[in-house]
Amino acid sequence: MAWLNSEITWAANEGSEALLEIIGQKAERFNAINVATALHRLARCHRDGNKELAENEAFKSLVEKTSSVLRLSAMQCDAKAVSTIAHAAAGLGIRDVSVAAGVVAAASERLQDFDRQGVANLAWALAKMPKVKGRLKLAKELASRSHGLLSDFSPQELCNVLWALGKLGVRDNKLMSLASDTARGKLDAFTPQGLSMLAASYARVGIFNESLLEEIRSKAEAQLVKLNSRDAAQLVWSHAKFKLCNESFLEKICEHAAKLPLAEGNELLVSFLWSFGTLRWVPNPKLLKALVTQATAKAGSFGAHRSVRLLTALAKLAFLEQAVELGELTEALAANVQLLYPRMGAQEVGISAWALATLKPKGWRKMVRCLLRRAAEDEVLDDLNWWSAAHLEYAARVASKRKFGSLYLPRQEPEDRKEFLSSLTALCAEEVAQIRVDSKQFQEKPLKVAAELQPWKDMEPGASVLIFGAGRHIRPALQMAGFETTIWRRFASGSCGAKEWPEAAEKERFKAAAMRYPDSSESFEFALHAVATSLEEGAPLWVYGDVREGVLSTTRSIRGLFSLSAIHEDGDCRVISAIRTRRKAQDEFESWLRIESIDFGYGFQDWWSVPGLFAAGKVDVMSQYLLDTMLHVRDKIAASDGTWPLLDCKPCHVMDFASGTGVLAAGASKLLEVGRCLLLDADACALQAAGRNLPEASRILADGFRCDLPEEKFHLIISNPPVHNGHADDLSLLLELLREGPLLLEPGGEMWLVTQEHIPTGRLFQLALQENARLGKLERGGSRLMDLRSLYENVGMYPTSDGRFIVWRACLESRKRKSEQTQERVDVVHLMKIARMAEGGSTSEYELWVDFRMQRLQKPQSTWAVGCGKVSVSPAGALQSPKAPARVHCCRIRHCVAEPGEGRIAEPSPFPQEIRNWQMRSGVVTVT
Repeated sequence: MAWLNSEITWAANEGSEALLEIIGQKAERFNAINVATALHRLARCHRDGNKELAENEAFKSLVEKTSSVLRLSAMQCDAKAVSTIAHAAAGLGIRDVSVAAGVVAAASERLQDFDRQGVANLAWALAKMPKVKGRLKLAKELASRSHGLLSDFSPQELCNVLWALGKLGVRDNKLMSLASDTARGKLDAFTPQGLSMLAASYARVGIFNESLLEEIRSKAEAQLVKLNSRDAAQLVWSHAKFKLCNESFLEKICEHAAKLPLAEGNELLVSFLWSFGTLRWVPNPKLLKALVTQATAKAGSFGAHRSVRLLTALAKLAFLEQAVELGELTEALAANVQLLYPRMGAQEVGISAWALATLKPKGWRKMVRCLLRRAAEDEVLDDLNWWSAAHLEYAARVASKRKFGSLYLPRQEPEDRKEFLSSLTALCAEEVAQIRVDSKQFQEKPLKVAAELQPWKDMEPGASVLIFGAGRHIRPALQMAGFETTIWRRFASGSCGAKEWPEAAEKERFKAAAMRYPDSSESFEFALHAVATSLEEGAPLWVYGDVREGVLSTTRSIRGLFSLSAIHEDGDCRVISAIRTRRKAQDEFESWLRIESIDFGYGFQDWWSVPGLFAAGKVDVMSQYLLDTMLHVRDKIAASDGTWPLLDCKPCHVMDFASGTGVLAAGASKLLEVGRCLLLDADACALQAAGRNLPEASRILADGFRCDLPEEKFHLIISNPPVHNGHADDLSLLLELLREGPLLLEPGGEMWLVTQEHIPTGRLFQLALQENARLGKLERGGSRLMDLRSLYENVGMYPTSDGRFIVWRACLESRKRKSEQTQERVDVVHLMKIARMAEGGSTSEYELWVDFRMQRLQKPQSTWAVGCGKVSVSPAGALQSPKAPARVHCCRIRHCVAEPGEGRIAEPSPFPQEIRNWQMRSGVVTVT
């Protein structure tokens, strides 16, 4: 019906009203081409649709007709018509499920008939349409179909395909690799929108292509004045996803965005604020102020997901030094959480509980309790992960009101709360086991791929090959092919030792080398030079790794020392082949040692480090917070005339677990009189540097406690433990520390460690207790059973004010000290009478006692100085008085059934809830 198409086109030229009139009169007679033309023309008139159009009767009839024509045969509705209908329907914001299902069904049948433009349009449309059966399958087929079309795509079409697949969660590694090569050849032709979409596409699927991102930055900077606010938001978000804080670039982008009017829509606000929160850095306060103002005005329209994302961002931003007031937006988002929490999923419940406990808006404790109840529901509990478990425990501890200084202790929980915490412990046990499996698979997959590929198959057998890293799969494959192998490990693993530099071949240089990429460009460069020193000119090198840990950056790092010859792909794995050139390598380990100045708060001192260490081997922010917390505890106890057992230990024997260059051990030596000091780490290079920093310390090279430890125990074990194995998460070393560390403590000893807020350290302490009990380790030493259980069950935490890091403290009280404290408590127990005046003049008397156990003071008697005056008793039983010394609030008062003068502490019975306000005169307390 060509004449109908002409009428549609003529009416569209006249405007939207004329077009809708034609549609209303003749929609029933439209064929597929007519429908496609009408939708296409409407989409040009109504970008993203509008409410009036959706309610128009003519438009409704067109939507119904669209569903029917999509069910026609391929002869009546070809691939071009389907792609046009899909693209226009998505552009108009049509959310009709029957239309979406019709597009998916029709496109699946005609997929091979789609040209490059049809593929691009369909992919973009699928990302905009509602979820229907078969949508994800079709998206994956479109990704495969795109492999052969990449060179034909225009820049905009390429961006549409990659952006859509990222939005749909389709990760096609081969496509992304080919697309990177294609895009880098013609980035000059990309618009600012195209550059931002390209960067966001790789960020969405988690593929870090450093060289492509650098080129995108360069091209975007050249077109800075052409960027709109959406483009700027996508570029900033892409960097935040990879935690790349390129300050110069981001400051320019945000300075430009601050001059622009903010685009309509909530997603832009969320993208910017989430990015600033993730980076914990605000490039432009003016832009932040504009974003916060607009977000506050729109807060009521945010759903649960956006409210939680923004609340989390504010929790990360609220403690930065910036002049923007966040309180009003925080209160508005907290109100959203209070309203929407019954519909929240597991991860939203966990992170919002953490954010509320960090920001502490009005009524936050009540909201945290609601979220904890929601988390305990079966539909949520089954979906919690270890991050959520950590966030929920953090919130529960902070909300418990059991705070002494900055120390949060576990309170006596009701049975239902105990059951919930036990469920979190069981969850963490499952998660730790699964994480260990996933980590092993992640580490071994590149080894298996390289062994199966056999890039050495064209070499003559008998040659000597140097292997860097784990030899599993690679060494047997090389030996079966007839090669002699030598392994160099920088990191110890189990019974396998390590060395800081490879040993030279016995007769001559190695003929080839195989390297596992070590998850850090700095570590790789160090290892690359060490391997290059051992290779003769023309020798092949094979590097294997995963794109998620940055193996693609190998192509840039090897320049000069090696020439690239081939790249093999298998999923996320890459095997990169190169040939040794004649360029000289940095050939001695000592040349890689570097010396800098660091300050532990007592003046600068020289400090040795090597490439590839966490925080460059210096004092990172987490380690500094751990040392600052120990200093704070020491000074606070000293100011209150109290004692700290570690100060009484002269000398104090210290173990620095996962020591690196010895930062924590050196810091502890400034606080305590350290005697014997042991540094334990798996990195041979780090221990070499640590030996220069702390020459008097002993060093053990091991990846945990599976080594020959000295028989003497320690007063202090201190650690900033690693929670990754390369790129992959791995909590097994932390769990080993919590399980084995307390067994190495002297009575009265303490264990201090620092972790990030998303690590479920509190639950792992309980898991370690369960494993030790199951293995019978708690029974060693007779009554030591009680001491170890006390250590695990009274673990305290000191969170940073922004909730980012947590210092954990576990104390193994000595039996002698426990006996002294018990005697002290008997001496200072004050039994008092409470006479409750009931209606009619009758009275009931109760016996009460004061428990000083939580004070741990040298002279607890001196704190009992309550005079006459009104005193309030909270439901938790905390005693407070305006005339009492500040420390009296640490006391606890309970109903007791002991007889006065009996000289023992009896088991408390339930405290009468009606007792609230009372007065004390001459030792008799009367309820008023």
